[in-house]
Amino acid sequence: MTSQTLIDELIKKCEHSFELSDNIDIIKIAESLGLRVMSVDFKNDGSANIVYNNDSEQFIIYVNSKQKKERQRFSIAHEIAHYLLHKNEIKEKGKVDRIGYDSLSNEQEREADKLAAQILIPENTIKKKLSELRHQENEIIKSNTVIELASYFKVSIAVIAIKLRELGYHVPYVID
Repeated sequence: MTSQTLIDELIKKCEHSFELSDNIDIIKIAESLGLRVMSVDFKNDGSANIVYNNDSEQFIIYVNSKQKKERQRFSIAHEIAHYLLHKNEIKEKGKVDRIGYDSLSNEQEREADKLAAQILIPENTIKKKLSELRHQENEIIKSNTVIELASYFKVSIAVIAIKLRELGYHVPYVID
């Protein structure tokens, strides 16, 4: 199975999860891919990283337990995206995070951010939710709608605003 096929199936699974329960269980998604997720107290300002253990041939996502749950969910989804998109680089480096020697290119980080948003906020689901909120196609998305969407998808206001802008909606500012 190719990476793209796996990604497409994952996105469909996430859309289906929202249809059933209005929730994406990001931990279950990670586990279904064979990844372990560990919540730890980071000593630095990092949010998460993914580590490949050569001996056990296992990938482990470490997420900063001190951060807000919404941030943790996005960080886990981001590391899942690295696993799906950049598995060989993770194996090669042993560990991937956003800072220092362990970081990947800016382009790879953007790819992981974009896929993380697709996992947590499937396009069809956000469009359906906007319709339920009676949002008109060309009108500016108001801050209360952004806040409601962030709560619904269990992500930060900034993540929702970025996702909406990527989809072509007008979000004038972000309140966080």
